[in-house]
Amino acid sequence: SSDLSICVLGGGVAGLTSAYLLQRSFPLAQVVLVEGSRRLGGLISSSRGSKGQVIEQGFHSSVLVNKNGREALGLAKLLKLDEDVVGANIEASARRHLFHHGSVQLVPRVQHMLQYCPALMAEPLWPRGREEDESVHSFISRRASRGIADRLADPICRGQLAGDART
Repeated sequence: SSDLSICVLGGGVAGLTSAYLLQRSFPLAQVVLVEGSRRLGGLISSSRGSKGQVIEQGFHSSVLVNKNGREALGLAKLLKLDEDVVGANIEASARRHLFHHGSVQLVPRVQHMLQYCPALMAEPLWPRGREEDESVHSFISRRASRGIADRLADPICRGQLAGDART
């Protein structure tokens, strides 16, 4: 019906997808998207580094590995953007980097994992945190350090899940 008005809150991937699918399902409805920031896309953005390298921030998903990746590719096809999808170079992807404090840094190697993983894996043996619903950031801060939570957990949550480790 033309009297139907729908408001979608948030212009991230979920909000944009919802608004698009609602408009397709209810072509006569007025669909309004409300975003609190200056740009759409949520945590997803691209920028260029000082040497011209492309820095992708936010959602990352492997089409070959999980359902989210396949769904993201399906959405790209639906929007006729599948020709614009850029695949990662598998060889180059083996050396992961994070953008931290204004520079690109190699993701910690095996020695870092050996240093911090035992504390993280011992969670069932140690007292739980005081929070009823503990965030990934809080958990990593409590078991390893706030620095590891800031430098690793948060970028990984943003990159793999397009989410914030603090929530």
